[in-house]
Amino acid sequence: MRIILIEIRGERRLGRHEFKQPIIKIGSDAQRNDLVFDRSHWPSVSRLHAEIQFEEGHCQLTDLGSTNGTFLNGRRISATTEIQVGSTIQVGQEGPALSVELIEPLDVTPRFGETFIDEDAAKHQHALWAQAQSSKVESSAVVSKVPVDTPNLGKLPSDEPPAPDHHPQPVVLTDRAPANSSPILICENGPPNQIGRRFVLEKDRMVLGRDVAADISIDEAAAGVSRRHAELLRRDNGDFEIVDLNSFNGTLVNNQRIMQSIVLHDGDRVQLAPGGPIFLFIDAAARRPKAPGPRPTVLPSSEISNLARSRAAEAEPLFHTIVSQTPDEHSAPAARSMQLLFQRTFDGKQHLSVGRGSDNDIRLNGLLISEHHARFINTPTGVLIEDAGSTNGVYLNGGRVKGRRPVQSQDVVQIGPFILKADPAKVVAVFDTRSKTRIDAIAITDVVKRRSGLGPRKLLDEVSLAIQPNEFVGVLGPSGAGKSLLISALNGRRRTTSGRILVNNLDLYHHVDSLKQSIGYVPQDDIIHRELTVYRTLYYVARLRLS
Repeated sequence: MRIILIEIRGERRLGRHEFKQPIIKIGSDAQRNDLVFDRSHWPSVSRLHAEIQFEEGHCQLTDLGSTNGTFLNGRRISATTEIQVGSTIQVGQEGPALSVELIEPLDVTPRFGETFIDEDAAKHQHALWAQAQSSKVESSAVVSKVPVDTPNLGKLPSDEPPAPDHHPQPVVLTDRAPANSSPILICENGPPNQIGRRFVLEKDRMVLGRDVAADISIDEAAAGVSRRHAELLRRDNGDFEIVDLNSFNGTLVNNQRIMQSIVLHDGDRVQLAPGGPIFLFIDAAARRPKAPGPRPTVLPSSEISNLARSRAAEAEPLFHTIVSQTPDEHSAPAARSMQLLFQRTFDGKQHLSVGRGSDNDIRLNGLLISEHHARFINTPTGVLIEDAGSTNGVYLNGGRVKGRRPVQSQDVVQIGPFILKADPAKVVAVFDTRSKTRIDAIAITDVVKRRSGLGPRKLLDEVSLAIQPNEFVGVLGPSGAGKSLLISALNGRRRTTSGRILVNNLDLYHHVDSLKQSIGYVPQDDIIHRELTVYRTLYYVARLRLS
């Protein structure tokens, strides 16, 4: 299991300690303990004071015969006692205090997104497989956009009906809901007595917290939740936004800590403090009945055989790598790959300042954001943008801004991982791309000349793939298959002969200067300086990134 302990003194957080071993010993002896407190500062801590042990999924605290005792939530323990998230451990009567921030098992089964079959790619690959097998293929149905299980790589495709799936099916919320239904919050994770509870958002202002007077009252056992933690506000257009009420541990939306109010969208997840309860936001008004899609395409065996034979007669290579084709360059609309954080108006001001500092009109939190990064300027003819002397620059439609540049409604202003847009009403909208990054490769081909002069050679042959937000993708293949070449094309280090790479629907090669700041590429070598400890390495990296 994994546990995170926060050393606290009053309301201050002094240190963070994370452990993954089954037994954690606490005391003043540096040779025998995992968590050591200097006795010159903490005289009440014994040499071997206490231990935390994981056993059968439970986390237990035991005093090891210390002189001044071990306290859990203010009470001295005399026997092994179970601890939970939110508990406070004190080592000695006047000793250091530790808050339990997180307890979780390490063997959590990973959750994977759905895999979809692309209709054209599936027909093409099925025909090529039929040709390679050189045998008559029975009638086969190819269905567009159908979720499928991960295939068994140890078996070839067959026409046998799949075995029935006995695994429990996930709960699916229907898209058909009354248009006048109020949004709701569903507790997905948290105190056992609140998991599954639904909170209807009927008021214009609703407070979340441990206070019994809160509109959405959280159980006292909830980890790290303040009494008045966050507030939901209904906007004039009916949307809800959430704002953190200066809570001790913060509020997260889709795993990103919010620094100011943020508009909630259907399907967003709100978490009160790291390790705290998680709520799913459901907006019934956004769930409209979908128009009926095209009927499944059935490809008869005769057509498959004809297609296979015609393919064999062509001079094209036998196989192409197609993970998921993108039908056109607009198939990954920016609206789906960006999350609206908030909007700001000039309200009579001449400028709107943008930066990491708290004195900015538009405050953005990120390593690539300077204290005072940019300025939007209100003029009678429209909105202008200028760089305020930032380190990493301001980009307008992929080009770095020098001087003052006019901003039209269709223009894209990029500052670090944030996209900003200004409309004719002189409203500046801020979008976040950090948790919604999508990559589309469209028929990328790389052709080079042979050294022997025998004609060109294709290193990449019409490779198309789509990487959805938050997907972890591995590229597998034998030596010389083109894995490194494909990765170099996807991260912009190598331009291909043809094809396109889109990052959130922006052409990577055209916007490489603005997008490269968000792309990391690790070579196949150890990049850690062996002369430095891990702590010193991280320290220098942090100083360089935050300077």
